[in-house]
Amino acid sequence: MSLPALPEVLFRILDACEADNRNMQEIAALVRQDAALAARVLALSTSPAFGLAQNDRKLTLEQTLMLLGINALRTLALTAAVYQFMDQSLGAHRQRHENFWQEALLTATLASKLADLSGYPSVHEAYLGGLISNIGQIGMLVTEPELYDDLLDQAGTDTSELVTREKTLFGLDHASLGGKMLSRSGRRGPLTDAVRFHHASVDELTEAHHLVRLVAVANRLGCDASIAPAAGLVAADRILGLIPSLLNDLHASAVKQTRETARAFGIETSSRPQKQERADGSQTSASKSEHELARRLGDMNILSAARKQLEGSEQIDDLLASADLANHLIFGMNRIGYFLVDDQAQSAQGQAPTNSALTQFWSEFRVALPSTHSLVGATLTNGTTESIQPWQEPEADNAQPSVLDLELLDLLHTAGFFSIPLCAQGQIVGSMIVGVNADDALRITQRHRLLEWFAGELAQEILGLNRRNKALAEALREQAEDQRLKARSVVHETNNPLSIIQNYLGILGRHIDEGHTDVADDLRIINEEIGRVGTIVRSLTETGDVNEDRKQIDLNALVKDVIQLLRPTLITPAGIGLELHLDDSLPPIEASHRRVKQILVNLIKNAAEALDRGQIITVSTSDYVYLGQQAYVALDVGDNGPGMPPQILASLFKPVATLKGGSHAGLGLSITKKLVDELHGTITCRSSHSQGTHFQVLIPRRLLNA
Repeated sequence: MSLPALPEVLFRILDACEADNRNMQEIAALVRQDAALAARVLALSTSPAFGLAQNDRKLTLEQTLMLLGINALRTLALTAAVYQFMDQSLGAHRQRHENFWQEALLTATLASKLADLSGYPSVHEAYLGGLISNIGQIGMLVTEPELYDDLLDQAGTDTSELVTREKTLFGLDHASLGGKMLSRSGRRGPLTDAVRFHHASVDELTEAHHLVRLVAVANRLGCDASIAPAAGLVAADRILGLIPSLLNDLHASAVKQTRETARAFGIETSSRPQKQERADGSQTSASKSEHELARRLGDMNILSAARKQLEGSEQIDDLLASADLANHLIFGMNRIGYFLVDDQAQSAQGQAPTNSALTQFWSEFRVALPSTHSLVGATLTNGTTESIQPWQEPEADNAQPSVLDLELLDLLHTAGFFSIPLCAQGQIVGSMIVGVNADDALRITQRHRLLEWFAGELAQEILGLNRRNKALAEALREQAEDQRLKARSVVHETNNPLSIIQNYLGILGRHIDEGHTDVADDLRIINEEIGRVGTIVRSLTETGDVNEDRKQIDLNALVKDVIQLLRPTLITPAGIGLELHLDDSLPPIEASHRRVKQILVNLIKNAAEALDRGQIITVSTSDYVYLGQQAYVALDVGDNGPGMPPQILASLFKPVATLKGGSHAGLGLSITKKLVDELHGTITCRSSHSQGTHFQVLIPRRLLNA
């Protein structure tokens, strides 16, 4: 069998992306080694999603990649390399090419999101694993194009049927062939295993490597872009311990990101023609004014590209990070902080991107509005540009810097700053504080109009992002309510036959002679699996829960809901006791309903799987727990079980193999820690053989309207 070879540069880019000392220049050098790949990266970088419009000013590969940013570069380079491999291998199968590519992108995006959620250290390796999980299909289509093309049509969307037919035709399935292709390329380890075993059964995957499980779940979820497939939800529950409501949100987010990436890669569009030059390679002569015009047009072109990059941001932190990058490339400014006005225009909160040197202290500043006590306050109140320029002679009517201004100046580590308003549609949405020194002043003065224009574009994006988030939340609430009603109907109709089957299994079990232990064990397994199906079906009512996206939650009510869900399926069958100690004075708090719910489910499941019959789980809540100066509410889950040994406690929240023999293979607590971090909370654990295990989750005590 003559198989297409995977590009070596693909794995070298992956290694460079994950190296501790990774940098843009190294990745650019790797991309440059493959002329076709470099050309594709440069072509893709001019797509609207990546924001580099074509212009007469030729940018080097390094300049282009710098404007893209390191994270976008990693994704672009890996994706471009795989797309190039598919394009070369499937040139004669355009429709198959498009189908394979769409599914590969969705699977890759899901794998990276699951990796981030479950604490896998190499998100880009998970992304690549999802991207190439079905390369074995490409190998089969290349070697036997007509036979395999017919086989794909016959199997349709039935994966088990496809695998069966592949083994009949080739003697192995596409997952095994994909693993062989990677091995032949010199790749060993989890990435190869993730491709080889992504169609293994759920029971076989429960103890597999973390990456293998991530790609397997992503592959099951990625086969349908319209809705998260049931097989994927079941696999995620069994392998990763994730509830359906969290997965549906993750799937919807991945689908949206996949569509944006597909558009960026111009899968359905032809490549752009290259600019023609004179035969001798020289450029036409231009007057000084023409050069100046060309420079300004070039600036506007890059600024327009930066605007497109801003348009792709879904989070305010990403938007400000893109603004920082654009400011650096266009204006040469590296020290920038922001103040964003709240919805009621009563105050403005300091904010800097997480990768900024200002992140640590900038967010601790808040300006009450209206205010003219400081230059920053004047900008936020009046919409005027204010500045500190000590190298200039002060004018008599210039306002003097306040203590706040001087504090910000100290954080910027510059001699002066410009405070530029962020205004859009008649609203002041914030200010951009740009640190400058004397040698920056001329450049800023010359491009001041462009800088203010850019500030206006940034303000427009901030305003649009806020409105989109509000509209999306409302639409999701309406959609969730509709899904919830449908799910309740399905659950009601399904529970009846499942209950009848379980009743008959119980009657049949009582009629079996005690000597037939094998038959009794088989009946017990069937009964347990039907019970699991019932649990999954009942959990469908969570998928459309109108409370899932709410910002304010009643922690005590949530605890009772989770207990009601787990008692008949997990607590009672195991003969475990359950005690509740809820603080009735606990107020509703501002937190993510779905995250807190997943945390509680994981902790109770973790306790239940470690206890013997007769032992007890205790769940309690309490108000006003202080850690330093911060007030929290506490969620405690404890038990009187055997406790955990010190070697397990030392790496408790890392995604390692568990000793309890459960099906989640040690990922439950890793995911729990990730979710607690996303809530800006903290989690602690104490455990001993004599006192059992006790987890405490502290959630910031934020009241919605406080």
